[in-house]
Amino acid sequence: MKKGSVQILLAMLCVAALTSCGKVADALGLKGIALDKEEVVTTVKDVVIKNVDAKKWKIYEIRWSEKEELGNNLGNIDLAVIDAENNYYTLPITQNTSNEFIVGEVKESSIPASSRAKILYEEVIGFDMNKLDGAAIIKQIEAAKALIPAEYEFKSVAKFAIKEDVRRIGKSDHLRKVDKKQYGKQSVKFTLNALKKGEGVEMKGRQIITNYYDFNFEENEDGTIVIVD
Repeated sequence: MKKGSVQILLAMLCVAALTSCGKVADALGLKGIALDKEEVVTTVKDVVIKNVDAKKWKIYEIRWSEKEELGNNLGNIDLAVIDAENNYYTLPITQNTSNEFIVGEVKESSIPASSRAKILYEEVIGFDMNKLDGAAIIKQIEAAKALIPAEYEFKSVAKFAIKEDVRRIGKSDHLRKVDKKQYGKQSVKFTLNALKKGEGVEMKGRQIITNYYDFNFEENEDGTIVIVD
């Protein structure tokens, strides 16, 4: 089944299976943190500042995502961190059933050590979480909503990521010398989910099937938000 094309829509068709158990939190009246409101940035800042030792780790990538598809409420927070010994990891922060944020164990790269790139702690600038600008981030999301084609309507923020370009030394270095990117610069990428107007939901057994489309965005050199394939 084809719901438009990438060439025309600049989007990829996905199918979300939303069951009644996926709405338990709503039924219980547990308030979520909307991903397109400034409160989400305040929450992410508070959680990271309280739980991640800035003296031990430099954070060079941060991503937050929705708890359930099309829910538009904050779920997980994932960080890329490096220590003074040049060890770099992924640090997951997840929510438990009480909506409390729990810091998990650091995870090493899946790339074998013999092939893994080396990142130098002293060359990583790292994020100052206190400077994370909630108003600016929400402004970017609102600019992206305006770029969604008229036949679609915004439903949720799937994920939002801020990444520092770091120098990677070794076989897995993905940045070539000819790249114009400057190490230390931060880049923004995020994904919004949208529904196509006029498309209804479909019942299959006990499931409600909702077709949705994801649109990817990134920040241009001049600070503007553009839609990408």
